Amino acid sequence: MNGPENLVYMIRSQGNNIPSLFPFKQGIATAKICVIPSPEQLVQEIDAYHDYTPRVYVADTTKLFSQEFKRLLAEWKEQATFLSSATQMAMLPQYQQIIGMGKPAIPLILNELKDRPTHLFWALKAISGMDPVPAKDRGHIDKMIKAWIKWGRQKNYIK
Repeated sequence: MNGPENLVYMIRSQGNNIPSLFPFKQGIATAKICVIPSPEQLVQEIDAYHDYTPRVYVADTTKLFSQEFKRLLAEWKEQATFLSSATQMAMLPQYQQIIGMGKPAIPLILNELKDRPTHLFWALKAISGMDPVPAKDRGHIDKMIKAWIKWGRQKNYIK
């Protein structure tokens, strides 16, 4: 019963006693866990536990997201230490994963720029689709940071 063909579901009662099913990830919720080898047995489990009401605990995703960003950033900085090309730095897997975090990463990136100037401009441009740095200021890290911080405040990403 532990093969990949089995599905793990959490059964949750609704107010009208009709259970709803959703995939269960261990460690996120406490509930009646059923390993269901077939759709027929799933229906039987629903009937058997139609009045079961578990408690669900939700993780602080903001904190987890921030921790993941910090982990990726630290790994990226370590990998980029001896690289002189911004292009090579931006092609590192950790940098690409930061870009993959999307718009929720923008405030974290902007705060990192404020506190510890680093080459995160490519990530900001890739995520936001914007480039507030005037052409005359490109290559001047302090001016680039100021332009991005100003943009972040105008867009309410940071205070």
